[in-house]
Amino acid sequence: MTALCSVLYCEDIREETGNRKSYMGVHGVRSFISQFPHLFPKFCIVISLASPPENRKSKVAVSVSLADKVLSKVTEEEMEQLFKKGDLGVGNRLATFEVIISPFFVETPGMLKVDVRVDGKPLNLPTLAFLEPGAAASSEFVLSVLPRTKAKRSVAKRTTAKRPTAK
Repeated sequence: MTALCSVLYCEDIREETGNRKSYMGVHGVRSFISQFPHLFPKFCIVISLASPPENRKSKVAVSVSLADKVLSKVTEEEMEQLFKKGDLGVGNRLATFEVIISPFFVETPGMLKVDVRVDGKPLNLPTLAFLEPGAAASSEFVLSVLPRTKAKRSVAKRTTAKRPTAK
């Protein structure tokens, strides 16, 4: 079984009462920016990773890059420490962590990528494209978001049942 990972891009993370968090300014997979270069006072990436118990010996590494320039890295050793922090001793190994970049300067349109590798194999994760208004999504962007498996098209058959007649 493979690891599961989710990525959330936002502009602020607020600590709430009761050990809760609120994510402000959440971005989807495209962010249209009116003018480049653009300065975000703060930019946050929340990465949650679940690895099944049978993968306890797996090595996990994470990096964040913008236009192929690495902004942040979490080494295999650091990930192991994060897993130990969230380990309850049963079930999946869990790790959730935040990458906070302040200030965050986006010079030109480009792709913000989170690369998670489990035993050297990359997980397919959504990227965030910083685009100019009116820009069409490039084929690189479309390929990075869509699943890499071919979907089988299924057609549902319609059946009509006869209604029972009252006697």
